[in-house]
Amino acid sequence: MRSIFILCLTFFFVYSIQGQVVRSVSSYSELLAALAASSGNDTISFNADIEANGSINIASSVQIKGNSFTLSVENPGVTELGALETTVTGFGLIKVTGAGSEVGIQDLVIIGGNYNGNGSALNVALGTKVNLNNVQITRSVGINGGAIYNEGSLSMENMVIRRNYGVNGGAIYNKGEGARLFIDFVALVENRTLNLSGSGGAIYNSDKGSVYINNGTLSNNQSNVAGGAIYNGPNSLVYLVNVTATGNVVYNQGITKGPVVANNGGVVEIINAVLAYNYKSEDYGANYTLDDLSPLASPAGIKMYYSYYHGTLPGIGANVNNINYQGNGKSTDNSLFSGGTLLPVDSVGFEIGMDSIFRPYLFEEGGTVIVPLKFGSELLEAKNGGTSTRFGLALGETCSGFNTADFTKNGTAAVENSNTVRLTLARGGQSGSVWANERVDLRENFSLNAEVYLGTTDRFGADGIAFVFQPLSVNAGSSGGGLGYAGIRPSLAIEYDTWRNFADPTTFDHSSIMLNGNTGAHNEVVPFSSLGNIEDGQWHKVEITWDAATKTLTHVFDGRQLFST
Repeated sequence: MRSIFILCLTFFFVYSIQGQVVRSVSSYSELLAALAASSGNDTISFNADIEANGSINIASSVQIKGNSFTLSVENPGVTELGALETTVTGFGLIKVTGAGSEVGIQDLVIIGGNYNGNGSALNVALGTKVNLNNVQITRSVGINGGAIYNEGSLSMENMVIRRNYGVNGGAIYNKGEGARLFIDFVALVENRTLNLSGSGGAIYNSDKGSVYINNGTLSNNQSNVAGGAIYNGPNSLVYLVNVTATGNVVYNQGITKGPVVANNGGVVEIINAVLAYNYKSEDYGANYTLDDLSPLASPAGIKMYYSYYHGTLPGIGANVNNINYQGNGKSTDNSLFSGGTLLPVDSVGFEIGMDSIFRPYLFEEGGTVIVPLKFGSELLEAKNGGTSTRFGLALGETCSGFNTADFTKNGTAAVENSNTVRLTLARGGQSGSVWANERVDLRENFSLNAEVYLGTTDRFGADGIAFVFQPLSVNAGSSGGGLGYAGIRPSLAIEYDTWRNFADPTTFDHSSIMLNGNTGAHNEVVPFSSLGNIEDGQWHKVEITWDAATKTLTHVFDGRQLFST
């Protein structure tokens, strides 16, 4: 009898860049092998989506580059539409355990399962450091921390943590004196608790843990007892700066507290934030009332400065230059946001009561999620000293024969001098437009010559600008990634896009013709043109000409013809 032996070998590619070992992986087994072989600060680079068959234990320092691929389990805990999966995954996906190790993960989508343990997607042990950059964590279900359980030092930047469910801490459970959670340009949205005694729809912070959030979005999170977005336990710290919190809800049949933050004997400091359209219900959804910060204990531990809030403040420890927004809970007089939905609260497939709440629209913006403002928003008036978000750009327009009486200004647009219009200041939370009062006659030739200035901030700069032709009104427009033209139909826009959104064709600043308010069709008329970095502190020359006889539109940018069509 002839015996046949089949030898299966797993290969992963290894190469070195200036002394650094880089291991390329395309499967779960290759990933485990690369981790086992790594030492020091080696780099593991994904070449494909990877489905894990078990936990990924990281016991030493390593850098993981996801290259925009996905790391997932076979059965995610939540469907793409938000329904709870019933199949239980018997393991947590990533566990960082090595004392003193420093782990970096970037450019990766992480999807955990329905795990009967803490941190379905990521568990960070005491004494370890983890840095996440441009990572999305979603569809994960766990006990303490649906997505993340942290006892170490965890830093997150440029991220979306969305639609994760837990018993306590729908997205994150931060526990212990050694637990430090640093969040910058991160959106925590649509996370929730699953238990009638659960608290902290997005974050549960306890046992002297510390949470620092800068430039964040906390929206549409919900829990059942306290902290629709954040629960803060005894002797723990929550620090919020430049945060927008909307649509967060806490509901139960009985006492509920703190749709944004529920303090329970800790310290909460809030600076330059917007808290609006957050709700609580103590009759299981029969009636919702506006609320932001009602505490379980220690209202004096809450300090708030230069912020907007909605509803009634408790007797907090510091109340400095804050403004009580007066809009009603049904949004019929909304003066802040671009719009929203008025619906009953959904809890994993069924409605909570009959009353409805208003949740402002969310907009995917530069790898995160923001709450877009409306033109003329009360927030743009800076009554309280200014409330920053991630919007901001500067535009100067220089042209011959400019007459302010011929134009209508909207939002933050202002005339600087006889030949310069500034659309926004170089700060967040701003949007502006300038429309000609008279329409252009396309039966005649015309020429537009201008110079544009788009600021000096590239990485954390703004969305861009556009020259737009439309016949509707001098008040049309949008903010953020809409670049002033989103949704305007009919319209033709020549955009200068300086921030990459999901639908953008390149990481570089770019220009194209965009039709009928569609911000994603960059090659519909002509191929888009890459501009490199134009947030470079320089004035850039723009020439747009129309030849009526040949019906030809030509665009020249800094002496380079981008199209003639």
